[in-house]
Amino acid sequence: MQAVNDRLLGATGPDPILRIYIEQNYLPSLRLEKKTIRGYRDTWNLHWKKRIQDLTFGQFYPDVAFRLLKEIPDQDDISKTTLQRVKAFMSGVYTHAREQGDFRGANPVTGLRLQKIKARRAKKMPFNSLAETLAYIKVVDGLRAKTAIATAGFAGLTVSELQGLDWKDRYGGQWHVERKVVEGRTGETKTAARQEGVPIIPYLQKITDKYWKSLGCPAEGSVFGRWLNNLKRDHITPQLKKKGMKWNGWHAFRRGLATNLHEMGVPTKVIQRVCRHADEATTKKHYIHATEPGVRSGMRKLEASITRERHDRR
Repeated sequence: MQAVNDRLLGATGPDPILRIYIEQNYLPSLRLEKKTIRGYRDTWNLHWKKRIQDLTFGQFYPDVAFRLLKEIPDQDDISKTTLQRVKAFMSGVYTHAREQGDFRGANPVTGLRLQKIKARRAKKMPFNSLAETLAYIKVVDGLRAKTAIATAGFAGLTVSELQGLDWKDRYGGQWHVERKVVEGRTGETKTAARQEGVPIIPYLQKITDKYWKSLGCPAEGSVFGRWLNNLKRDHITPQLKKKGMKWNGWHAFRRGLATNLHEMGVPTKVIQRVCRHADEATTKKHYIHATEPGVRSGMRKLEASITRERHDRR
């Protein structure tokens, strides 16, 4: 009977020390982009390692996990969003251990409610308005820089997708994203949805054609190169700085596209398709921002509705 209980409860051998397992088993097992793995290691080294010390898998009870999660934002000054990643890291450790048969107990992090923990709000992610995107294109010299900014702003491609673009991916009036390049390494797109074609509007078509012709009308080959951040550092940001303009990052163009379309009354489902998100919730939560003009316009619409309603009741 003891053998049966051990098999069911997971007491099949020594209780592994959590710290050693993470460093010698879990982290080396990750098969992700280098940038993502660095994020995992930072989460471990900055927030968990010093706190769990030599606790074993079995000693890391849900109440212990919750106490540490409450402690982390107070001492490390992190936002709620970062705290969610911290929790997800440890949950991933237990999921991996269970899948490998190294631990058969319950995942102690599952079900812990972060809304009960006080943490500062995450900083609002910047996005570029339509006017800002057009201003960037006007200020920056060089067809490569102008076309890269226009493609980010009006096709919504990420920097890794821009770096992976090939001229043969442009056909049928669309960009067809087939790959991404991160830190010089080519890989598959983030999701299958990202491979949907992105319409090239006439304004973007004009800029892109001019750039393409300046290169000798190539049938294939990298459109922007594999290191766009070098272009940003050495060429784009110095020119913007001279004009007193701030660079908000490549992703601000993508968030700006979603927000600008939303302000124009484009349905969220359509914006999701343009951004090539796997689900509509991602588009709503992370990409559509309420602008001040949009808020004022919305309140004016509310006032107009109230006026009509009161008039109809008379």
